[in-house]
Amino acid sequence: MNDTLDVRRRRLLVAAFGLPVFGVVVAGCTTPRQAKQPAPQPAPDADARVRWRAARAEESLLIRHAATVERHPELDDVLSPLTAHHRQHLVALLGEGPLPRLATLQLTSPSDTGAAETEGSLVVDLDAVEIPNIPDKADDALGALRDAEIDTADTHTDGCLHAAGPRLATLLASIAAAEAAHHVVLETS
Repeated sequence: MNDTLDVRRRRLLVAAFGLPVFGVVVAGCTTPRQAKQPAPQPAPDADARVRWRAARAEESLLIRHAATVERHPELDDVLSPLTAHHRQHLVALLGEGPLPRLATLQLTSPSDTGAAETEGSLVVDLDAVEIPNIPDKADDALGALRDAEIDTADTHTDGCLHAAGPRLATLLASIAAAEAAHHVVLETS
């Protein structure tokens, strides 16, 4: 008799409530509501930190170059081609992807500077930065600049080792070679 009662009870529940569906509905109602999760943020560029460090090193060299020329205008002819290289290096690094803003440099359009360059040029605002100590003698100032060039070459070489992508590693190797060449040029000046 118990078996008959259980079968009847089941049939009644299935007929009245659609037990299989009801079980799912009940289960669905009793599960905790999932909190709305924010959309996953895109992963930061694996090389962003390496590029930022390299860009800061180039920025530092540009500041030192500008401060040296301001202190020793007679060195402008020697330094201006090297300074142009540093600007190109920084533009190349910034072209690899977004980076936190570098506070001391501004990218100006060609119309602002009258330059023929299509991408504009980088201008160092010496009033907005801490000026490095530039020696009183031009030879000493060049020596300090040589040291800064080789230190920056070392920074870029280290960046090559930490770069996730081959494109950035190649760019940093090229820039490191240029900084080492600048060191040699400044030794012969």
